[in-house]
Amino acid sequence: MRTLTNTLLAINTVLALNAGACAGLSADSDGFGQADDDSIDFRDTGDYVCPGDIRCLENSPWIGEPWVGGYAFSNIPWYANNPKPDPYGHATFEMTAAKKVIDDVEKDVTLVVGDEGLLKARRTDNLQQVSVTGTTFRFTIDPTDGDPSSTAQVVIKSETTPSSGTYFDVPRYEILTDLVPDDTDTFPEDPQRPGWYHVCPQVNGANKAIVLKHVLLQHDDNMAALSSDDQTVVLACERQALAKGATNLEVLPNSGSNIAHDGATVSRNYGISNYNALINAYRAFYSGDARTLEGTQVFFKDVANSPPLFDQVDPGYLPPNSLLGYYDFFLESVYEGTSGAACRAYTAAFPLGVHRNASYSPPGLVFAPPAHDAWDAMDNCDDSTHDLADHGSVAAYVIEFVATNVDDGS
Repeated sequence: MRTLTNTLLAINTVLALNAGACAGLSADSDGFGQADDDSIDFRDTGDYVCPGDIRCLENSPWIGEPWVGGYAFSNIPWYANNPKPDPYGHATFEMTAAKKVIDDVEKDVTLVVGDEGLLKARRTDNLQQVSVTGTTFRFTIDPTDGDPSSTAQVVIKSETTPSSGTYFDVPRYEILTDLVPDDTDTFPEDPQRPGWYHVCPQVNGANKAIVLKHVLLQHDDNMAALSSDDQTVVLACERQALAKGATNLEVLPNSGSNIAHDGATVSRNYGISNYNALINAYRAFYSGDARTLEGTQVFFKDVANSPPLFDQVDPGYLPPNSLLGYYDFFLESVYEGTSGAACRAYTAAFPLGVHRNASYSPPGLVFAPPAHDAWDAMDNCDDSTHDLADHGSVAAYVIEFVATNVDDGS
């Protein structure tokens, strides 16, 4: 007699093996062999929601202790004497100096930012561009609540660039600060540089930063969105949803229009609105909150462009069919701009919808009011009078098992 437990175990095992075998623009778990939840949620939902709670902040770059004399270190002004706000509007950061030791002599440098997030240090004496590794930046932090201003130093310890991309490779940076956090497990002191602490949380393992060009990050409680700013770059830790469009799908919010590829150039500029939709899709953002669960997979398809800039809905990911039924991709939702899920996907096989997070699946049944009412009021993604692109930019899919034979217990 077959048992449901054994069938589910087999399903999970096949899914895990299948995901591990694929490369390139592959299925998204968290990019580190784990799956959605901490990896795709911003985990900084605002001090009115989780003051001092590291669990709410563990994916984002910070200097000092979050909410306790520390600040979100996401918006980096890449010109001196040009203050920019942190994502919550609690303070402005102003770069006052950038220096690098070159041939044993400390030199003044400026920051050069490439479209794909490659940083260079440019000497002010002869304009020569050199590696940004070892560059130290000094910032003035001016709180908006009237507290006295302070200073912080930030140093780029190292730069690494994976060579696995199809269109481009996103550089990763180890970035340290001299501001001491309270939680040195999450933001540990660097063993090679005593007195300097990681700005990206390391509690779940190595976590480096990437750079997004010409954008500014803002938060409003659980919502986070990029806007255009040609004087600012956004620093994102690898495990943030903010970084994954660049690292996993090789698209950029406000740069990357001319990337060399196969002897020609291609555009990987996804646009800010579409990239915001992608951030929401990674977070499973709906009705004011991110709804994710560790241990699940999600597959994304660009519906804003034809041909799509990315498409992970590949039959190669589907596990083999069994005597009890078959596997297929089912639409979770289409995500748009800064509002999140924009339509509900009801099918004959799953008339109440599907969700990557088992806690919210089926969403048409599990969501409690008011989320349920908002979900139920949305248009059906599969309405034959509309294309998916009418609902948003990014379609999110999950793999579901469809039973075709019922075990009679014999």
